[in-house]
Amino acid sequence: MWFASPLQCLFHLPIGCQNCKAWRKVRPTPGWVLLVSIALLSEQAAAQSCPEPIAEFTSVEGDVRYRDDDNAAWGDAAAGGALCVAARVEVGENSRASLRFVNGSTLRLDQGTQLRLRGVEQQGSRSLLDLLVGAVHFFSHQPRALSISTPFVNAGTEGTEFLMQVDERSASVVTYEGLVVLANEQG
Repeated sequence: MWFASPLQCLFHLPIGCQNCKAWRKVRPTPGWVLLVSIALLSEQAAAQSCPEPIAEFTSVEGDVRYRDDDNAAWGDAAAGGALCVAARVEVGENSRASLRFVNGSTLRLDQGTQLRLRGVEQQGSRSLLDLLVGAVHFFSHQPRALSISTPFVNAGTEGTEFLMQVDERSASVVTYEGLVVLANEQG
């Protein structure tokens, strides 16, 4: 037998359950109204935590987590989830994800990748991010600019497709099409 929750019966939702008669004796008390109001407001606050997204998850496979900033709690990523400035993304083992920036460019994240989104320049053409560790594949149908900072080298691209990998000792770039300019403190 399927049982309805107290909230379903309280609001007389058409759920076809057999135990709602007992729950219908529950009346909306100030406590219930407060509880429902808090739940609705927290959903609305979560939706507004990223008022101006700069990217969204277009696909998520496996264990992919994100948080809005360094002080926020980690949450599970899902396709369609919005990301704002200062968001961090971590891709677990045997997992991957894709992001689409507001300028139309796509960033594919390999397993073990950790990055932080720093923004999109005001012209909306250059995406900015910190690649802490892992591998990203950047692709755009139109030439788009991307600036990636890593612990070893910074990459400024004017290209349309490249792969960048970072581990604990080095960084490497493979350019498929376009131009990638690399620089660090040594030049």
